[in-house]
Amino acid sequence: MQVEVAGLEATLARVAGRVEAFDSESSEQDWTAAYFDARRAVREAILEHPLLDFDAILFVKRVPTQFPHLSDQYYGWWTRPGGGVFVLEGFKSPDAKTRCLTSDFPTGNFAEPDLDFDGRRVLVAYAKYYPEVAEIQDKVTKSNLPEDAFYQLYEIDLGSGASRRITHGRYDDFDGRYLSDGRIVFLSTRRGTFLQCSAENTAKTLEADLPDSYVRCGGDNRRPVPVFTLHSMDADGRDMKPLSAFETFEYTPSVAADGRILYCRWDYIDRFNGHFFSLWSSNQDGSNAQLVYGNYTKAPQATMEPREVPGSNKILFTGAAHHSITGGSLVLLDRTQGTEGDAPITRLTPEVPFPETEKNIGHYYANPFPLSEDLYLVSWSDCPLPPHSRVMTDDRNPSNAQGIYLLDRLGNLELLY
Repeated sequence: MQVEVAGLEATLARVAGRVEAFDSESSEQDWTAAYFDARRAVREAILEHPLLDFDAILFVKRVPTQFPHLSDQYYGWWTRPGGGVFVLEGFKSPDAKTRCLTSDFPTGNFAEPDLDFDGRRVLVAYAKYYPEVAEIQDKVTKSNLPEDAFYQLYEIDLGSGASRRITHGRYDDFDGRYLSDGRIVFLSTRRGTFLQCSAENTAKTLEADLPDSYVRCGGDNRRPVPVFTLHSMDADGRDMKPLSAFETFEYTPSVAADGRILYCRWDYIDRFNGHFFSLWSSNQDGSNAQLVYGNYTKAPQATMEPREVPGSNKILFTGAAHHSITGGSLVLLDRTQGTEGDAPITRLTPEVPFPETEKNIGHYYANPFPLSEDLYLVSWSDCPLPPHSRVMTDDRNPSNAQGIYLLDRLGNLELLY
């Protein structure tokens, strides 16, 4: 499919001619009108891109956590209320509309959706909001917290809107991803204090609220930091198994075209805790865990949200900070060029330095979804990443900080929602 660009070229030529004729007497309104004429033409052209052969986008509105940190952002006790699961319909038209799939859920917080292979169902994590829960001084004693204040996985039927809860218990279960054999991979604090990770021990978490294991470098009873790692289960939440015996955290899994699970691992055992959020992969049963990129690379600090690029051997990820919510600069990884340092990575958004290891500036990217090596759906914020402290005010931790954009390899951003 070819896109006709003659109209775009003619419009841009007319706008350029108008601008060349502007002088000191030209008004701000003249400049604004010329700008929007050019932008409108560019928008119409990019929305005709052959890869945009769909009409709806599934997304989650998520109010950022009260406690910005790569780990704390996934605990139900730090949630802020608002948001939901939405479908943006007719996104290429002037009268695009949103449809909420979770209007019947109590006020809470939603995170990390995944669409099934048939486009009929969506997995999402949800925690009910209790304003008093964040103030509980002893969160280690699980009976002090309501069960539904923890993130649980739900499945929503996109046709009927019906939803069902899949996981239960006082554990945070989130980042559910459909697997090709019908099972679900997800992240969970069910890692616990078991000396041996096994299906038998994980099954015990279905019957009781057992103690968690915790981050090695801090936390207390008011701010515990439970370890979460990869698990799997059947479609009804049964037959839970640990996929990883790792002792610290794993993040943001996705499923590659060959079935491997891509994920970030915080590998700081016996070394400095600040860096080393590296990219790993494993088979769907947890076997063959191996490094993909960055186990000795200091910048970017965290290789979050990896997604394989369709029709390519490259991986798109977010170069994020350790001490904030997930966000930063977008990176394209070519593993054929190595597994460490700068050689295998291309900075797609070089105007945004890697946060924390380089510099935090007043905007960031997150949630990249590649359509090709040159075109991506992303979220973008014109706000700085929120600071690493408990903060809920909109001036320092905005509840609506990001929008959905189309980004191309040349750095052009087109607002979609």
